[in-house]
Amino acid sequence: MVHHLETAAISCTILVVLTLFVFGLRFESWVHEWANFLKHYSVAPATARLPVNIVIVVIYLMVFVIVWLGRRKKVSAHVQ
Repeated sequence: MVHHLETAAISCTILVVLTLFVFGLRFESWVHEWANFLKHYSVAPATARLPVNIVIVVIYLMVFVIVWLGRRKKVSAHVQ
């Protein structure tokens, strides 16, 4: 269980860093855009938020799977 929590935390950190890279590591721009997104997201009806939620979940799950695959114990085919 702890391994999965660590993987989830690493995945979350990777997503934050990737969004920072999208804005060219300009932290002020990143914070401004996140605040703007959250302002519009919070007042949007549930039907408008559903596609956004789906995209966010799919992206997070893809990153989670990549991190999980990278962290799993490797079993060599030559070990008997």
